[in-house]
Amino acid sequence: MTNERPSLAQDFFLNLGVMATLYAVVVAFLSLVFSIVNRVFPDALNGYYGDPYSSGVRFAMATLIIVFPLFVWLSRSITKAILDNAERRNSVIRRWMVYITLFLASATLVVDLVVALNSFLSGDLTTRFALKALAVLIVAGMIFWHYLGEIRETNTYKKYVVSVSVAGILVLAGIITAFAVFGSPSSVRAIRFDDQRVSHLQQIQWQVVNYYQGKGEVPANLDYLKDPISSFMVPVDPQTSTAYAYSKTGPLSFRLCATFNKASDGKRNSYGMDYGYPLPVGGHELENWKHEAGEHCFDRTIDPDFYPVNDVLIQKRAASMVR
Repeated sequence: MTNERPSLAQDFFLNLGVMATLYAVVVAFLSLVFSIVNRVFPDALNGYYGDPYSSGVRFAMATLIIVFPLFVWLSRSITKAILDNAERRNSVIRRWMVYITLFLASATLVVDLVVALNSFLSGDLTTRFALKALAVLIVAGMIFWHYLGEIRETNTYKKYVVSVSVAGILVLAGIITAFAVFGSPSSVRAIRFDDQRVSHLQQIQWQVVNYYQGKGEVPANLDYLKDPISSFMVPVDPQTSTAYAYSKTGPLSFRLCATFNKASDGKRNSYGMDYGYPLPVGGHELENWKHEAGEHCFDRTIDPDFYPVNDVLIQKRAASMVR
């Protein structure tokens, strides 16, 4: 044990680093757990789930992978420094940060329990809410237990190892579960390509119906849909840059085909993305755009009662051609 007096600046930034990385890890871990719970136990009143790797899940996983090891290293450094020099344990800076963390953890525990009890009494204690409340309770409880030991000066290096080991297991389990629930980034990227293909097919379908209503016939090929005035250009496959297959199959019917990476999973689409285009042909969106992996075709028939031809527009166009 050394009697060397610790540097005030070193003490400040070391403790600040531990607290900052701890808060970042806690927020990222809870965000990841909440996203997993939302995915596994979806809310029937909320049909939007979002693409996980373009949302908070990606940031939460990156934070845990990078910041958690940094937190372990910083906390190990300060724990060893305290064991070597008892003055560091009684540092004003450290005690302030420990008390602040202990207060936040205890406040979180109280609020979490109050909200959980209130939900139970009102009959709104769903599985997804209970799991989220349990996650907050476990995380806040671990932090409270550890830093209460700091205040009472009962923490030992063995206790530190146990705390870090449990935290590491939880973080690793969260990351592995996220990959299992959401899939790998490469598989999600393949699904995003499929989502974009469906979006393109919806755009083409809507333009075909517009063409029919304006001219009284289904276009013979996709070149007829090009409109420099409205700036509409027929989209192509986002992954291969090839044109989508289209064919006119009757006076009121047509077929659209695309090659998909994966089969759709029965939801609105793979991740509930809202394309922003109405569905001009009858049927529920879930059924209209379900597809298998590989080449898949969608046969559409326009109902003239729902989408009547604009006779006035056709007459004006015919008159202008005569002149």
